[in-house]
Amino acid sequence: MNRTKAFIACITVSLTGIAVSGCASASEAAGDDCGEHTIKIGHAIATTSPLQVGAEEFQSIIEEETDGRLTVEIFPASQLGSETDMIEQVRSGALDIVLASPAVISNTYPDAAILAMPFVIDGDSEAEQYVSLQTAAASDVVAEMTEEMAAEQGMRPVDWTWWYGNRHITNGVRAIESVDDLAGLKLRTPDAPIHFLALEALGASVTPLAFNELYLALQTGTVDGQENPASTIETTKLYEVQDYLAVTGHMTQAEIALFSESIWQTLCAADQEAITSALQAAGQVQSEIAIAENAAALDRLEEAGMQITVLDQADLRAATEGAAEKWAADNPGFSLERYEAFVAAQS
Repeated sequence: MNRTKAFIACITVSLTGIAVSGCASASEAAGDDCGEHTIKIGHAIATTSPLQVGAEEFQSIIEEETDGRLTVEIFPASQLGSETDMIEQVRSGALDIVLASPAVISNTYPDAAILAMPFVIDGDSEAEQYVSLQTAAASDVVAEMTEEMAAEQGMRPVDWTWWYGNRHITNGVRAIESVDDLAGLKLRTPDAPIHFLALEALGASVTPLAFNELYLALQTGTVDGQENPASTIETTKLYEVQDYLAVTGHMTQAEIALFSESIWQTLCAADQEAITSALQAAGQVQSEIAIAENAAALDRLEEAGMQITVLDQADLRAATEGAAEKWAADNPGFSLERYEAFVAAQS
């Protein structure tokens, strides 16, 4: 079977719902015959974001390493739809890679919610948290989740550590000086129930919306506010429609680079290794930029006119205490044991 036929066979398997493990024969048939392939990668964030820089770095690395045999097309800023849309495209084999949040992935694979729990990543700064995340990503529990997601969901996490940042709350109604000030605020979240957990514990009400709908919703007052890392608030110009920013860090987020398992199994081993290495190297570059930009963006947002307050971390943690246990009780597909193993794996 040649590579084209192997690719079609795997896509057909995925689309008809047959276990993707059946595509292993396609990988074996490909053997060492590493042919040409265009890798399509999508994400929902602006072209001015560190995430886009990382996608471009991946493009540069993989095209250079393979002498142009593997090429990359990047589709940023929700050009292919929402994160949910792109995840489904990856599962079906219509898209090679999506850079997606664990929260949205958890709609399909419940244990991805582990990485979206309040204050789950250890560290007093984003730089320290990034190290903790990298340590956990190299653990047995994450390796187990990787293979499970590939086999059961048709999407392979090739890199778990594309740093996005600590999410903070903005709004256009009032300054947030304490947890009590969040009561009743209508905040937009991504369309993933795990995002509701911390915000509802803090007293806010939530409205799920796709990211590409957010600016207009804030501008028209459909929602009072939203939550995102500082650099995203800046690059998407949310300061134009939001007056107040509360530094909460209630959720730490890294994007996961998900590769379509049906396509992955048509690639030769050398290309799989090259893609893995390139995604990890590009993720490191963009993560370092994101960490620096999130810190610098707070100063620039203040200069742009936003009123910034810093909430007491002890109060925030107290308000969200027991979140993982509550989530596990309400969501039987979520493994509290894995959550605890992930937390322990950071040290």
